Amino acid sequence: MFINFKMSLILFLAALSVTGCNSTPEEIYAKGTIKNSSECSSVNINRNIEMPAPRTRSELPTPKIAEKLKISGYVTFSYDITQAGKVANLQVIESYPGDLFNDVLLNTVRQTFTYYPAMKSGKPVVSECHFMTVVFTDGVFDRLTDF
Repeated sequence: MFINFKMSLILFLAALSVTGCNSTPEEIYAKGTIKNSSECSSVNINRNIEMPAPRTRSELPTPKIAEKLKISGYVTFSYDITQAGKVANLQVIESYPGDLFNDVLLNTVRQTFTYYPAMKSGKPVVSECHFMTVVFTDGVFDRLTDF
C-alpha cells in the first residue's frame, strides 16, 4: 500500500513539473494580490530616483524532497527594498508545484539578499514593487529573473 502511494505521488509530482511559469507582469498585477501596475509605475519609474542594485545574494537551497525526487518548479514573488537595502514585504504571487519551494526560498531571500538602496537627491529611499521568479529544474536551483 505505501509503495503504491509513494509511486503515485512521484508520478503525480513528475506530471506537475512539466509546465513552467507563464505569467507576465501584467497577469500578475491582474491577480490583484499586489499593487497594480499604475501604482508600481508611479513608485519605481521616477526620473529623480536612482534604482536599487543587488549587493549580496546567496546560493538558493532546494528542499530535500524536491532534490531527492528531482522535482522542477518555480516561485514568483514580489518584494520591496528598504532604505537600508533589505528585502521586505515578500509576497508569493505564483508557485508551482504548490508551495513546495516557498519557505526555503523566501527565508533565504529575506535573510541573505541585500541591495544598494534606491537613492533620491542623494538619500536612500524605499523602493517598492520588485518581482523575481526563481526556477528549479530537476530538484536544483536553475535560474532567477528580476523584472
